[in-house]
Amino acid sequence: MEIPENNNPFGNAPSPESGGEGSNEQPRSPGRNETFPDEKQKQAIRYAVLVGQELQLKSPGMADDFRNGMTFEEINEKYHVSDDYDCMPGTARAAVRHAIRGYDGKFNGWSDINEYSGLIDPEEYKDQLKSHKLVSGKRGYEAASPEARRVAFEQAHNTQRENKIGIHSDAVRKRSQETQKQRKTGIHSDAAKKRAREKQKMMGVGIYGGDYETRQAIGRKGMEARGFRILSDEERNLAIELATNPDYRTADGQRRDINKIVAAMNMTFHNNQPVIKKRTIENLFDKIKKKRERQTDENNKTNS
Repeated sequence: MEIPENNNPFGNAPSPESGGEGSNEQPRSPGRNETFPDEKQKQAIRYAVLVGQELQLKSPGMADDFRNGMTFEEINEKYHVSDDYDCMPGTARAAVRHAIRGYDGKFNGWSDINEYSGLIDPEEYKDQLKSHKLVSGKRGYEAASPEARRVAFEQAHNTQRENKIGIHSDAVRKRSQETQKQRKTGIHSDAAKKRAREKQKMMGVGIYGGDYETRQAIGRKGMEARGFRILSDEERNLAIELATNPDYRTADGQRRDINKIVAAMNMTFHNNQPVIKKRTIENLFDKIKKKRERQTDENNKTNS
């Protein structure tokens, strides 16, 4: 078989339906959005058919590669078809396709190349092609094996966590936590909190895993980490006492004046230095209020 020296640089081209010299059917005009290949495209198609026939003799292992799931492009790269025959990748892929499935002579209307069988019989080729299409319909992650998916997932997860992007970005985590708190779902659900407490008690770890003094010490460290100053018993008692003093209430007498209470406490315990902050005292009264509300609810349940 003789392959022309002037290799085609145009890649794949559309096939003619029929017509031309030597055809049993009469030439027809192309329909809407349809064109017949021009002379340069015909040269590329003819060249791919010729190369395909030579590849059958030179590289019959292509058949097994196709059976094992390799695409025409991957086979082209493995056997260097595009480089060895100095043609465009599209022409090389077409040549590989002809080598595997054969040539049925459908271009004989304008080509003198005889039909030839493929490395794979037609029925097997159809079955293999269906399998290829099922795989090729999935891209990237979906087309990978389960093990490759697991590795890819772990790599993506670690990258997001290290760079604080995606679901691990500060903004997303903050929104998720706020939503869970509002809806009392996830780790903020009552059931999850109860499970966490029971697990800590059972394992002897965390804030619920120790005695009262240990839990109190851990709680103090947590408050300090969030920027709250832990009040001493003397400071706490004075704050509660001042809260009931009319001189330390707002002008309308309806609310406690936190600023006056803070100023008096810093004067008494810290030589007028701003050691005790307003939010520390506000947090103290919030905790007292919540404790009273819990006690009231418990009493109501007991009496009902």
